[in-house]
Amino acid sequence: MAAQDDEQHRGRGERILVVAQELLLGWGYKRVTIDDIARRARVGKGTIYLHWKSKEALFMELLRREVAAMLDAQIHEIREEPRMVLPHRMFRSMFLLHTGRPLARAIFGEEADILGALAPDRSAPSLARVLGLADHLTRMLQVFRDHGLIRVERPLPDQAHAIEAILAGSFLLSKLPSHEGPTLERQADILAATVRDAFERPEPPDRAAVEAAALRLGTMLDDMRAQLLGK
Repeated sequence: MAAQDDEQHRGRGERILVVAQELLLGWGYKRVTIDDIARRARVGKGTIYLHWKSKEALFMELLRREVAAMLDAQIHEIREEPRMVLPHRMFRSMFLLHTGRPLARAIFGEEADILGALAPDRSAPSLARVLGLADHLTRMLQVFRDHGLIRVERPLPDQAHAIEAILAGSFLLSKLPSHEGPTLERQADILAATVRDAFERPEPPDRAAVEAAALRLGTMLDDMRAQLLGK
């Protein structure tokens, strides 16, 4: 009986999160109320508060789960094909993941019209920092450097800043209407070529280095995912 109750509890929680995401993307955080979510999910308002102590806590879990889902996708790609760990492939995949998921696009673009108070103002820590992802890029680059996948002539902080600028610009331009620029696939190809030409070594890395980097990065992403989900 206890196991059945736990399963029902989890099922209600998942249903509430699905509804919360639909309303967040459709109405924006500011307009959505707990009453709206309860009505659409067909649960009592008190049921929602059994799962989350506040509206903000509910939506922050939703954001954490979205980021965890993207990490899952990257982990799967790396383990299926270790060469996906090559920086130009990794950032191409990341770009398509972010731009192909509406909630991810809102998170990494810190879109205030959707996220409302969840998107920090300039005086507050970034949403990436709030989610524990502030050093994600730097840690990835360190793995690339350690295994000879990118050049090391420039200091790591400089590389991180440059790649962050390239990614930010790519995400910003991806919001333009499709008739005003290349398709998302083509934009991803351009991003990959830019990263490869600017940061990777001219000679291809050997297989052992690629596999070692893939193993290490997969473990790192797994740990980040577990941290996001509180496991």
